[in-house]
Amino acid sequence: MPDHAAVNILVHQGALGDWVLTWPVLRSLAASGMPTWAVTSAGKANLAAGGIDHVHAADIDTPDWTALFAPTIDETRAADHASSFEQVRNIISFVSNGNDMWAANIRALAPHANVYFVAPNPPTNCAVHVTDWHREQLRAQGCAIASVVAGPIGLNLAGGSDHVVVHPGSGGIAKCWPVERFEQLIKKLLARDVHVQVLLGEVELEQWPLDLRRRWMNIFDVKTLTTLDALHDELVDAGVYVGNDSGPTHLAAQLRVRTVALFGPTAPRVWSPVGPEVHLLAPDIPCDMNWLEVERVFECVVRVLEQ
Repeated sequence: MPDHAAVNILVHQGALGDWVLTWPVLRSLAASGMPTWAVTSAGKANLAAGGIDHVHAADIDTPDWTALFAPTIDETRAADHASSFEQVRNIISFVSNGNDMWAANIRALAPHANVYFVAPNPPTNCAVHVTDWHREQLRAQGCAIASVVAGPIGLNLAGGSDHVVVHPGSGGIAKCWPVERFEQLIKKLLARDVHVQVLLGEVELEQWPLDLRRRWMNIFDVKTLTTLDALHDELVDAGVYVGNDSGPTHLAAQLRVRTVALFGPTAPRVWSPVGPEVHLLAPDIPCDMNWLEVERVFECVVRVLEQ
């Protein structure tokens, strides 16, 4: 950690979408100007460090951090750990319930720090947004923290572009709008002379049949992405992003891209993307993705492009 009088740490281990939904808390920690460390897998930590001022990246998969999950820490490493935690003022953990070995280790190594524990996912009957659920847990532990979202859309240099990025996948198959409807949407946009960039990630490369992938690559401008850095670079160039309830959709919203988010079985009151301009297409009551017609998505994308 850098040589400063005090630092904050936020620790998380989970999927991309869940990680991005912690960013309002991370932004709030960093808004004070105090150096704040995002501790998660290296790729996700780098995303936060690149998108939020005063945030630094730390890899949770290095021995210094994995040791905190161990029943004991050897004396030499414990001394090194204690020294590195001397500057820490606040620790917000999304990886511990406060009553496990990780919690015991962090309290021993940073006895002077304020340590808060947050369950990343709300209960099934939750009536508030997940970011509010995070803040409610912190407030109950005496940490009153504001929710700081991404800055205005004008800060996204590509905000006026007519370049549309489409990501048709999601880690949850039930959350995916039918592929044939994505195909119809893309063709309608191309017929309007809109440049469409299609992104396929590792999930699509694993789940989509080879003949489907080959056909899309023949008829559309398709890029296959295997790193979060590559995903970031494609998203920040977008004028409008279109996608399912997925990690890339949440990331696009936080990167200040105008985002059209397609929802079905998940409750938007809990899981909607957070950003300065999110256009949410969701049913009145959660249901399968067949509820959403192509024309409605097309009209929404065109309306956003013309704003």
